[in-house]
Amino acid sequence: NTEVFAYCNETILYLDKSDVYFIDCIIDGNRFPLCQTNQNIIYLSNSNPIFDRCIIKNAFSIKIKAKANGIYSNSSHPILLNCIVDNIHSDCDSWGIYCENSDPQLVNCQIFYNGGEKGGGIYCIGSTPTIINCKIYDNSGESGGGIYCSNSSPTITNCTITNNRFNSGGGLN
Repeated sequence: NTEVFAYCNETILYLDKSDVYFIDCIIDGNRFPLCQTNQNIIYLSNSNPIFDRCIIKNAFSIKIKAKANGIYSNSSHPILLNCIVDNIHSDCDSWGIYCENSDPQLVNCQIFYNGGEKGGGIYCIGSTPTIINCKIYDNSGESGGGIYCSNSSPTITNCTITNNRFNSGGGLN
């Protein structure tokens, strides 16, 4: 088991053009003291990491217009197996997993208790996520909820998407 903690770093784990395998890790954004900067627990750029049985948790940003994301994926292809992403919040945009031009694969994962003014569990723009046997629940936000996709083609198989809240929908938008 590996535990990584941070105190108000903008990014805890930054991967650029990397193919790394993480197994049995806890990556903790350590929401105290409360951060006043954008906080991404994991930032991926042109990378293909595998996270297996990892917990990604506790990002919180209180600065106006500051964002918090558990995983921010840009032009990447992350694979998450049996992972938990929870407790990611901000007063602005906040997502458990944020994908831009990415093709993430999530298998047997739990995405819960994430949200912000605009936020929720999973956000995809220009992406092709594959989500299999996952539980996505108790996420909330102004224009988020469980899963929000824009200009994306998700494949969602055998998932439970429940008790997600946002003003213009619910579990999937």
